[in-house]
Amino acid sequence: PHPMAQYPAPAPRACPAGCGAAGALGRWEGGGRAATCVGACVRGGLALTAHATVRLASGATKSMSRLQLGDAVLDASGAYSEVYFFSHADKDVVGKFIDVTLASGYKLSLSPDHYLVVEGSHVYAKDVRPGDVLDYFDGATFKTSAVKSTKETTKSGLFNPYTHSGSIVVDGVAASCHSSWILDGFACPPVWKLLLDARRGRPHRSPETAAAVYQQLFAVPRAAYAVLGARGMDAVFGVGNAGRTASIGQQTAALAGVLFALSVFTAK
Repeated sequence: PHPMAQYPAPAPRACPAGCGAAGALGRWEGGGRAATCVGACVRGGLALTAHATVRLASGATKSMSRLQLGDAVLDASGAYSEVYFFSHADKDVVGKFIDVTLASGYKLSLSPDHYLVVEGSHVYAKDVRPGDVLDYFDGATFKTSAVKSTKETTKSGLFNPYTHSGSIVVDGVAASCHSSWILDGFACPPVWKLLLDARRGRPHRSPETAAAVYQQLFAVPRAAYAVLGARGMDAVFGVGNAGRTASIGQQTAALAGVLFALSVFTAK
């Protein structure tokens, strides 16, 4: 028999200890007993499933697996904002997600450390609670709905598209494009956010300040996109949805390098 038939690939396993991505999962490559887990250490970024959809200006929808740099998608303000880079674009990697189901029937699956905006405050998806209120788009206008339930699941596809505005509507639900990265746990939120978290029974870890700083930092790749365009952005930085997206570490290093170069240039 074929090796895959005799020894089916095991279920995705947790990321190895010490990888820096506790709880992240990978995908199995190769058949039989020689199957190996690759791409396991995934951390940061908006993790959306391959089948999650966004709305284009034409009114048509497009799945994450087909979304490309330059596509203008509906954002949380009701405008259509261009996608200028992907920090993740892999339809085969398996990861942990939080299913957030609204009372209106809309549902969004996203990574635990991704940001949602709950009544004007940025909150980790893992900290969203039933009764929290989120914005959603019903095909004609934005409305609000309470969260009915949340559930941790495991699904395939890790996609992290960033729009110029910093927000995106996925499967009808408004979300931030940002998630846990280098400042979370260090950038202190405003005191009123801490008090609000305490009142709602959430841990004192609001990502409000981090979200604002990330949007400012990403002015650099937005400027690069304005100069290079979609094809140039992917060719130079490897941040498109073409199956060869650079790792978070590589992207962070590239951003740090550009910021350093700019600081040297402006100091002269």
